[in-house]
Amino acid sequence: MQLPLLGRYWFCGVWVFQEVVASKNISIQCGHRRISWDEFCKILLLSRRYRDRCGRGLRWDDRLGTVRDLFHARCNYQEKHGLGNFRPPWHLYVDNNKGASCDILHNVQIGSWLLALNLRDKIYSMSEISTGLDLSNPLVAVNYSIPYLKVYTDYAPYILKSSNLYSLLSYVQVNKCRPFLSWVLD
Repeated sequence: MQLPLLGRYWFCGVWVFQEVVASKNISIQCGHRRISWDEFCKILLLSRRYRDRCGRGLRWDDRLGTVRDLFHARCNYQEKHGLGNFRPPWHLYVDNNKGASCDILHNVQIGSWLLALNLRDKIYSMSEISTGLDLSNPLVAVNYSIPYLKVYTDYAPYILKSSNLYSLLSYVQVNKCRPFLSWVLD
């Protein structure tokens, strides 16, 4: 039995978020077949074909949401960096944008379901592609010698103080897969 395309490991890793969002030109390749990221997203997100029996290799409901989040994050990043003209003309037709933002908290939240071998990467993978951070500040600078628990506990108050918003509190959930969003505020 073949693994569905969206069930492959590439769609699960947290660093994929940065690869997709910041790349100028990105393609998806499986075996000898290759398709541009935009065309791949158009097929998945605007076509209902993936739901029929011929599209069963694409089915993976949780990952479909991940692809949608990656697509929106890429469009938001392009808009924020003056690259809006590189977005596909149909980008507004993709539903569920969850608020057009490149903010670190937003990106950490939508990337929270992605896997990381090093738990620091749940935040570090989002740092360079997000707004709302001063990466010269030692509290949020990428430093793998700091224990991951300290990385999380440094980021939470930094976000609260720098944004002067308490929306961080709305992300608190008890979930082992989302350590930054679950226990830090305790």
